[in-house]
Amino acid sequence: MAVTSAVPGVKAVRPVKYRSMKNDRLWALRLSYVFLAMFAAFFLVPPLYMLITSLKTSQEIGAVTNPWMVYHPTLANYIALLTSSEFVKFFRNSAMVAVLRLTTSTGAAGATLAACANTRVAPGTLIVATTSAMVRSNFSST
Repeated sequence: MAVTSAVPGVKAVRPVKYRSMKNDRLWALRLSYVFLAMFAAFFLVPPLYMLITSLKTSQEIGAVTNPWMVYHPTLANYIALLTSSEFVKFFRNSAMVAVLRLTTSTGAAGATLAACANTRVAPGTLIVATTSAMVRSNFSST
């Protein structure tokens, strides 16, 4: 069946068939779930592997077997860790560093707001400049 034009000498244009927007959205949704599953696997596999390894004995870790299977689960590793005096010392040190870092960052933000109030500077400019300086110092100190 040929498409004819009402005007002689002018070639008729076939109407464009548009795809369904519902189908496009469905494919976008499926593709987003695929990428979500990939990212979830990427971030959840290492902690799962650490948990599996923590339940193994030293001999089982060194054996040439399937690394994802635990044949003889044990909690001896956790008991040894929690009863160690060095772990308590290391944990206390890490907690102290975290608390001091949090209070220092909070104090710097409070000092920035106080400086804005005291000098009557437009608050947005000084806060942005000080916050970006704090972020740069956080990354350069590690």
